[in-house]
Amino acid sequence: MKVIIATPVYGDTISTGCHVSILDTIRFFAREFPHIGFTTHVLSTSFFPMARNVLTSNFLADTSATHILFVDPDMSFSPELVAKMLAFGKPVVGVIYPEKAADFEAFRAAIRRSPNTLQAQMQSVRYVFDGDAIVGRPAKDGKKEIEVVDGFVRVTRAGTGMLLVAREAFDRMRERMPELWVAEPQDWLVKMGLGAGAGYLQCFDMVPGDDGSHTGSDVAFSDRWVKGCGGEIWSCVDEAIIRLGAQNYVGHFLTHVQANCDDMRVIALSTSAEPVA
Repeated sequence: MKVIIATPVYGDTISTGCHVSILDTIRFFAREFPHIGFTTHVLSTSFFPMARNVLTSNFLADTSATHILFVDPDMSFSPELVAKMLAFGKPVVGVIYPEKAADFEAFRAAIRRSPNTLQAQMQSVRYVFDGDAIVGRPAKDGKKEIEVVDGFVRVTRAGTGMLLVAREAFDRMRERMPELWVAEPQDWLVKMGLGAGAGYLQCFDMVPGDDGSHTGSDVAFSDRWVKGCGGEIWSCVDEAIIRLGAQNYVGHFLTHVQANCDDMRVIALSTSAEPVA
């Protein structure tokens, strides 16, 4: 198994926390799972959808690589999270991580429930594609039952800030949506970082709406995979993850659900999987 850690950056800037997380992950796997190798690819541009397309296309051109792990430059995470994502074994695996925005009213309510400021932040921070994207089933009492399998829930959409995609998912996209594949890309894409001789998969291109708006690259990719290819997305909810910046936002989505979502019931299941070759 070979994983390419792909990071699109703006202005050649990557946070120290993200840099340390990636190095810690590589060292952790070299020690605990030496049969899983990692390489890194950083692409600097102001247009992230194109960057993700280029990173994906370079990944596809490397036939020895089995997975690509997108990591935004403001993400801080534990190596164990990456191990869990690989062990889960699904073609597309994400994380429900926090937005970079404070909800002070929610924080004040959370701090009244618990004096622990870290717990209060994890309970009150807003999350990218939170409860609305979780696939559940209605219970007799009107609550939404969600199954947490080995720390993951099934979702309809996942953020691309930390997203693991297996080669088979892109292969299925190329088969189902041949219009996304450019076999002979223009020279300007090579200048932007596309490898010589590589094709170009436009799976992260934004989709224009009837009102003139455009969906984000994460929504576009998720919809292509789920609606266009009949695939599933699973996102981790029981590992902490931090968005870094002028203020750090600590997220742990399961803590948020248990504290705030009275209309949801969590059913936990476990299979105790480990990363495989």
